[in-house]
Amino acid sequence: MKKGLLFLLLGLSIGFASCKKEGCTNELAINYDKEAEKDDGACELPEIVFDITSPAVGETFGLNSAVNITGSISSNYDLTGYSLKLTNTTKGEVVLETKTETLSKTFNIDETWLNSVSHHSDMLLEITATDETDFEVLRGTSIAFHCHPM
Repeated sequence: MKKGLLFLLLGLSIGFASCKKEGCTNELAINYDKEAEKDDGACELPEIVFDITSPAVGETFGLNSAVNITGSISSNYDLTGYSLKLTNTTKGEVVLETKTETLSKTFNIDETWLNSVSHHSDMLLEITATDETDFEVLRGTSIAFHCHPM
């Protein structure tokens, strides 16, 4: 009898120990479950894809040429926007800066800047996406190219 009671108690304690709430325990995941005690392997990490089609890395633009900045940003969850900054790194000055604040999983980028540099200049285009947690910058991409005054 004592042996049977011991096995019953042991079985119940094992049963209760294995009844932990399952869910995603990765705090970086978009489906994080703060009440989960055991990871179920179904965590979905945020994915952001930057597909910038223009300008190309290392491309050169002459004076008065239009620098078309085109592409897209897509994600598997809602973003709150993106920002774009074009800097003349030779002079250390920002020549174009825009910010879009709209809730979406996809953004199409279509901006134009007219090259008006007076000296050979290295340019850096930086694009960053933001999420819904206090407009925090998530990830970005950058493209370096050149502008000439002729």
